[in-house]
Amino acid sequence: MYDDNEILLSYTLDEIMENIAYLCSLNDSPWGNDAWKKVVVCIISDGHNNINEHGLAYLTVLGVEQSKKEIDSSQ
Repeated sequence: MYDDNEILLSYTLDEIMENIAYLCSLNDSPWGNDAWKKVVVCIISDGHNNINEHGLAYLTVLGVEQSKKEIDSSQ
């Protein structure tokens, strides 16, 4: 992810969700109906300062980003 705004980011995440739903719908897949439990989505950014502020706000609303520098008194 590099400077993606909230619209581009939401399109990307929506496509990922559609692909995961497809994996779950396959009848002969070894992954089965619970395929979503076996998928990890990792968002990698080129540094915190390069993230588009609207894209960052979108990730915060989704609950996958926290702007605090310290969590539980640790950095």
